[in-house]
Amino acid sequence: MLKGTMEELSVQRSCRVRPSLLELCLKQATTQLPDLAGSLQSIPLELAEVFFRYYLARGRNVRLFELEAFCRAFWNPRHLSLTGVEGLSCRGLTYLSHAPNLVRLDLSCCPWLDTLNFLPEIPHLRSLKLRDCTQLTEDSLIFIQQLRELECLDVENVNSFTERLASHIIQGMTSLVSLNCNGTGVGDGFVDALTYGCRLESWITAQAASKASGAGRHHFRISTRAPSNFDTTAYDSLRQQWPRLNIKYLHMQRTTVTQAATSNLLALEDIKLLDLRTMNVSRRTLVPLQAKYGLITPPNDFKLLGRSNSMLVATLGGDCCCELDTEAGAQRSEIRGANDWFVGWEHTGFTFLLREASRVQNMVYDYGVARGA
Repeated sequence: MLKGTMEELSVQRSCRVRPSLLELCLKQATTQLPDLAGSLQSIPLELAEVFFRYYLARGRNVRLFELEAFCRAFWNPRHLSLTGVEGLSCRGLTYLSHAPNLVRLDLSCCPWLDTLNFLPEIPHLRSLKLRDCTQLTEDSLIFIQQLRELECLDVENVNSFTERLASHIIQGMTSLVSLNCNGTGVGDGFVDALTYGCRLESWITAQAASKASGAGRHHFRISTRAPSNFDTTAYDSLRQQWPRLNIKYLHMQRTTVTQAATSNLLALEDIKLLDLRTMNVSRRTLVPLQAKYGLITPPNDFKLLGRSNSMLVATLGGDCCCELDTEAGAQRSEIRGANDWFVGWEHTGFTFLLREASRVQNMVYDYGVARGA
């Protein structure tokens, strides 16, 4: 009786460890990947993820061109967070060109990041987080200006985001809705540049109304004095140079902005969140902003103004609170109920590609330096 039971257990154990024919085919295919690279897209997604795991476990080093083949066949991420990912380099980030539909990129807390020359490879980016990337220089930050579809920018604690540079970058970024410049070098001059387009438009409207009525003076203060013979052509030229910006979420903690500049914020079309905590501004200065935009404050901090209690709580927790982040959160929740496994694999696989690209590109660079030495 005991002998028969042991034999049954032995048979069951052998059945459990015996690989299926599908597994054998996938394992065999990993050894012929260079020849199969052009037809990977014909593999169903459910098998593709298993195939990739066998590929990583085959006992041979991965190859960059093979990972690129997987990327062309399966990976096209829209949201990518590289915070805390080891083994990356700026040279490897040039391979972000393999993600042409990328809209959200989080590079927060990447101390190795010292250039943004890869940004032109992802022109449709809508959200860029560079918080605590302290090695970025002014020359590298200028690439941000090429992202014409950018809606959300976080440069908190990036000291090279100076007032002069920020005033230059912000000019013409009409899609920008949310800006976090906490702990940067911006001041009153930046607020002046940020609101100039809106104040200019108000001034032009007042001028037109004044000429139509034949009397009256405008009450809009701008930084430059307009000549008396300003014509429509000059207006159009200035509008192109200083278009109206659409900032609605503005974080300016730990900057040199003073309450003298807060009156210029009244020129913005709409403000849903304004974070001036730690700044030297009075409650009386902020009352007009509260009244115009319908903002509320927490019980113990009048320098944080928001459209709702939930928005204030989220801001206190470090969130951006703009529509793009809210939309992305809703999409992630929807994805979890549908194909979360694929999104996770896509993110993991694409990150693997960037790490391998960083390793290879660093080797090429080091080889070139050694030859030139």
